[in-house]
Amino acid sequence: MILQWLIVLLVSVCSLVALKLPNYITPCSRSDPNHNACTLASARAAVPKFLKGDRKIGLPSLLPLKYPQSSVLNGNSLKVTLNNLTVYGLDNIDIKELQFDYEARKVKFKSFNTQLDIKANYTIDGRILFIPLQGSGPCKFEFINGTYEYNYEYGIETRNGKKYAKIISARSTCKYDVEKAIFNLQNLFNGNEMLGEQTNRLINENWMLLNEELRPSINDLLTGVHEIVTNVFYQNIPLDELILP
Repeated sequence: MILQWLIVLLVSVCSLVALKLPNYITPCSRSDPNHNACTLASARAAVPKFLKGDRKIGLPSLLPLKYPQSSVLNGNSLKVTLNNLTVYGLDNIDIKELQFDYEARKVKFKSFNTQLDIKANYTIDGRILFIPLQGSGPCKFEFINGTYEYNYEYGIETRNGKKYAKIISARSTCKYDVEKAIFNLQNLFNGNEMLGEQTNRLINENWMLLNEELRPSINDLLTGVHEIVTNVFYQNIPLDELILP
C-alpha cells in the first residue's frame, strides 16, 4: 500500500538538485559494533524534525499524514471501506528499537505511541455483536497507548549517480497492540442519532471484539502508513550518506 503519486513527486524534486544531509541526521557506520544503538539514537533525534517537514530537502510535513488512497477493512462478518484518510499523532512516537541487517537489507522498527488517530469517510456493511450495521459518513478510530512493530526489506535504486533505498511493498508488514481503541461512526442507520449513539456505545464497550475482527486489515493499513513515511525519508536522503562503511 503506497501513494505512488507522492513518491513520484518526491523523486522529481530530488532529481533536480544535490542535497546536503540535514544537521539533525547523524549517519552511522555499518562496521560499528554498536551501529544499532547509533541508528536508534539518530532516529530518535531526527524523526520529530523530519515529520514536521524540511523544505531544504523537499520533505513535506507529515503532520497530519494525508492518505487519500482507499482502504478496505474486512472481518468475518463485516466490511468497512475507508476513503480520504488522515492520520494524526505521528509526532507522539517513541522509537523503542531500530535494527538494520545491511547484508539482507532488512529492518525492524518498533515504537510506542500514546495516541494515534485515523479520520476518514467510511462505508460499513455487516454485523458485529449480532447487530446489523449499515451506514456511511465520517468516522474516527483512536488507538491509545499502542505498540507497533514494522518489519521491511528495501531495494536499491540509483539516481544521478547516488543510491537510494526503497521499500519492497510485498515484504513489509506491521503489527500492533493497543491498550484501548475507540471507534466512532457517524451517520449510522441513515442518520438515526439514537440508534447511532447506542451502537457506538455498544461497540466501544466491546471494542476488543471489533479490534480483533478488523486486526488483519488494520495491520495492512498501518503497514501502508509506515511505508509512506519511510519511503518519503529514503527518497530524499542518499543511502551512502545515511549508512557509512
